[in-house]
Amino acid sequence: MPSEITIFRPITWISLIAIALPLAGCPNITQSQNTPKPNISTKAKPKITEIKNGSQLVVEVQTTPSVPKITDRDLQAIKQTIENRIQGLGISEAIVKIQGKNRLLIQVGGEKTPDRVASILESSGFLEMKKQKLGTEKQLSQLMQTRTQLETDRQRLLNNPQKNKNTIIQTSEALEKNELALSQLFQSHQPPLTSRNIKDASSSQADPSESWVVAIQFDEEGSKSFAQITKELAGTGRAVGIFVDGKIISSPFVSSHYADKGIMGGAAEISGDFTSDTAKNLATQLQSGALILPIKIVEMTSIPAK
Repeated sequence: MPSEITIFRPITWISLIAIALPLAGCPNITQSQNTPKPNISTKAKPKITEIKNGSQLVVEVQTTPSVPKITDRDLQAIKQTIENRIQGLGISEAIVKIQGKNRLLIQVGGEKTPDRVASILESSGFLEMKKQKLGTEKQLSQLMQTRTQLETDRQRLLNNPQKNKNTIIQTSEALEKNELALSQLFQSHQPPLTSRNIKDASSSQADPSESWVVAIQFDEEGSKSFAQITKELAGTGRAVGIFVDGKIISSPFVSSHYADKGIMGGAAEISGDFTSDTAKNLATQLQSGALILPIKIVEMTSIPAK
């Protein structure tokens, strides 16, 4: 049986893994042989008219500089994405309604707390794979190490938020600057390789002793872009930057073995410090597509049994 190679393994980040024979040297991206299975069922479900025991959330759609006014079409698209994400979690009883000009009411049955649903709404789920710029290899290593230390410090400080309030703010500001600096080390491929090119996504765990992974399958255009990116970076010591909602979550390298054609087939797996819930959440977000506008949760309550 082929063995698994973890491409980049910082504990708090996510990394690509692939199915391949072990390769010597630096961590590498290799071709995945696993094709993900869609998380979202296309079967028609009975219409739910009332939730008697569960949770309720109200979300507010935010405008952006490029979209200063929210249209009915925008609300309908966001409603569909939210419905897909909830369905992807395996929640059978759910109601999503548009309220007014910029809000949506979400009710889910069987969920005693709304946190599980909130977790898939807090991120737009927009993924992009970028190429590391020439001459930035040393900077990437230094900035990644700095981010790891800052994240460790912030987690420690949050154990006593009242006492460490000012230091937490300073550490969070330093993390934001670090994220900006990291993003400037990468550039988009042309055409960009994004979550719009993801055809399928799913979460799985091959063995109870192994980490959870998120498998992705690109469409035809995405497969070509993925091959071109990996061909260009193969053996150069420059990384593929994997960004979700503008934040880098991994920076794996590509073996020189793929310098001729790149990685073909358009399949990859994202691995790291996943729990079953976080892996499923990311797969659901990627499968359902990115939210076209940011949303803010303004209310979370429980619906009592009647």
